[in-house]
Amino acid sequence: MTNTIKSIVKKTPLIKLYKFGRKKIEEYQEKKKYTKPIPSSLPNQLFIEITDHCMLKCIMCPRRHFKRGIGFMNIDLYKKIIDEVSQWPEPPTIMLVFLGEPLAHSEFIKFVQYAANKKVVVNTVSNGYVLTPRLSEEILNSGLERITFSLDAATKEVYDQIRIKSDWKRVIDNVNYLLNLRQKKNLKKPYIQVSFVIQDKNEHQVEDFINIWLPKVDVVYFQRVFDDLRDLTGRQMVERNLFNLTAEKRIPCYYLWNSMVVYWNGEVATCPPDDFGKNIMGDANKENLADIWKNELYQRLRNLHLNGQYGDEKFTFCKNCDYWRGYRLNKKTHLTINGIKVLKEENPLFISYNPIR
Repeated sequence: MTNTIKSIVKKTPLIKLYKFGRKKIEEYQEKKKYTKPIPSSLPNQLFIEITDHCMLKCIMCPRRHFKRGIGFMNIDLYKKIIDEVSQWPEPPTIMLVFLGEPLAHSEFIKFVQYAANKKVVVNTVSNGYVLTPRLSEEILNSGLERITFSLDAATKEVYDQIRIKSDWKRVIDNVNYLLNLRQKKNLKKPYIQVSFVIQDKNEHQVEDFINIWLPKVDVVYFQRVFDDLRDLTGRQMVERNLFNLTAEKRIPCYYLWNSMVVYWNGEVATCPPDDFGKNIMGDANKENLADIWKNELYQRLRNLHLNGQYGDEKFTFCKNCDYWRGYRLNKKTHLTINGIKVLKEENPLFISYNPIR
């Protein structure tokens, strides 16, 4: 790191350093081909699990091993959280989803509107099963920034093998209805993207999936599948030809400096891969998120990562986890697919195709 950057780091508060320094840090990472955690005094991404209920039984979903109770977040707890983070110097992006179907919450629209009215960006992910024309209309008027539909297949035959208890035609019709309604209303938001978790049953359909959805949506997104969660101590990726998974020197996980998760009952999880509450870091019902983020448990785990230990007798979750790979600097490529100009972004965990319109 140059003397200029060192000087800036010493003199600048972390929250300002994050905003100013990200470009410089990425330039440094690109030169060194090595990623270090980007400093942030508060999380810039906040997952809020408004429910962990889901009507589907997808074969790759961590819910196969689910042990937490099923419930729905109380809107008063949600408002407490949003009231706090909206006052942060840099409010985080809200991911209104975790281990459940957010549209199944009867107050989903109210949740989105409350945050949007306080100028907090809200994204969500849905299986599309309970989307209706009325809900589509409400979503378009809610202030939602982005919605991702998890589809995982290009045909009904493959979809039915993966997304158990769903209905291919119903879901595809629902997604297309929302896309057409947004176009009819001449709106740009919410951005609509579709996702595909690559696994044995669908990997032959990657190209077909791109061809179907690239002309319609804002992003076509692929994720590597994970294997079974080996005693729930972490997630490891299964090798796929689409990705280049190579032996790399392990680095501290970006999530510990970037992302926070609040379960529907207010418990704060270690990080986004912690679907099961392996380590609870605090309780949003009783504490401010900023205080939890800076507490002894988080600091202990961050220090373990910085010292190259990646866990101890309490924090066993990180030892076998591969999620740290997903926040290495993206490789970006400009290409043309079926006449559409596309920005392709990829790292060892994700690949996205972004049409340039």
